[in-house]
Amino acid sequence: MWGWWRTRGELPHWSIAFHQEPVTLTFSSRLPSSDAGLRFSAQFAMRLSFATPDTHTRSRLETEARREALVEAARETRHHTVADHGAAEAETACRLHGLDVFDSPRITAHDITVRITAEDEDIATVKRRERTAALAAVDAAEHEVRMRRVETLANDVLTDPLRARIWWYEQHPDRLLDVESAGRALETMIATRGRVVDGTQRFAPANSVIDGFLHSLPPDDREDVLERLVGLLTEFERDDLAETLQERWSEAVHGAA
Repeated sequence: MWGWWRTRGELPHWSIAFHQEPVTLTFSSRLPSSDAGLRFSAQFAMRLSFATPDTHTRSRLETEARREALVEAARETRHHTVADHGAAEAETACRLHGLDVFDSPRITAHDITVRITAEDEDIATVKRRERTAALAAVDAAEHEVRMRRVETLANDVLTDPLRARIWWYEQHPDRLLDVESAGRALETMIATRGRVVDGTQRFAPANSVIDGFLHSLPPDDREDVLERLVGLLTEFERDDLAETLQERWSEAVHGAA
């Protein structure tokens, strides 16, 4: 029996040679983070007690323990930003106490600690990224709201001089005497509402005379007159004006019908 233990390079647990001083291993590594191009710095301290005096077995177990510690630490830290290195350290420490190598019967006791830090410049970079992203999101949201309002004004207000004047008065009910001057400015905006035809910017002026004429017609006659006007504009190769006139009045014509 004694000879078997010797050939295995091990001693029975009751041998005085079994009681050896624990081995302390210290090593460091750079670990990945969730921030592109930025890494943590990690310092490990591992304390192992072995059930074997065999130097080869002990060396192999030490190597396995270091490798597993680095692999598990990297698996955890890659989910954390360098700005939260404290959380990365706490979660990594929990993982390290469950390394598979510690289940080996040749390791009788173990302890492992890790210290994870990040460069101040890297933390500042992450915070700048976060602030920039937040501000960009706010700017994008505000721009989207403004553009929706512009689109609403262009499609619902700046299509008819009378409607534009009513809209302006609704916005400024205390400035009734300014409606006429504001109306002229709004007509200028309506007149410069353009569209691109064959790659060229074509302006479609709002003709208040035609609008007034169509508005004065009985609903039964309006559709026929509108069709004639659209045809006339098309004959003179002003499809842009014909389309604008049709868009402006088709809803009113069909609504009246």
